[in-house]
Amino acid sequence: MTSSIAWNGWRWLQVSVLSLAVLVLAACTRPVDPERMAYVGHWLGPSIFLGISADGYVNYVRKQGATTTKINAPLVEFVGNDFVVGVGPFTTTFVVTEPPHEVGTEWRMTVDGEVLIRQSVPLIQTTDANGRKEEGGKAR
Repeated sequence: MTSSIAWNGWRWLQVSVLSLAVLVLAACTRPVDPERMAYVGHWLGPSIFLGISADGYVNYVRKQGATTTKINAPLVEFVGNDFVVGVGPFTTTFVVTEPPHEVGTEWRMTVDGEVLIRQSVPLIQTTDANGRKEEGGKAR
C-alpha cells in the first residue's frame, strides 16, 4: 500500500514538472525579425487560417474534409522562406513557396501549396480605466 502511494506521488510530481516545463517553453516566444514583418498578420486560404503575431506566436488551422489540424505554438526560426514553429523536439516546418508579396491591393503568400491572402482585421474598441474609448491600444 505504501509503495503504491509513493509511486503515485512520484508520478504526479513528474507529470507536474513536465507540464510546467512545457508551459514555460511555450511562453518563450521570440519577436519576428524586422526583415520578416511581412509574414505578420491574419492569412486566409480555401482551407487554411494562419495567424502570425509580431511577438512570434503562430496560430494555424487547416480543414481537409472531416479532418481539422490545429497548431498553436511559438515561432522557432525562419529557414529561407520557410518557418518553423513548436516547442523543444515538437516542431513543424511550414513550407513557403511564395513569400509575402503584393498583388494589386492584396498581400499574398503560398504556404503548404495553398495561396493565402492577408486579411485586414478591424480594430476592437475598448475602454481604458478612465472610461475613455481606445482603438488599437491608444486612448482618444
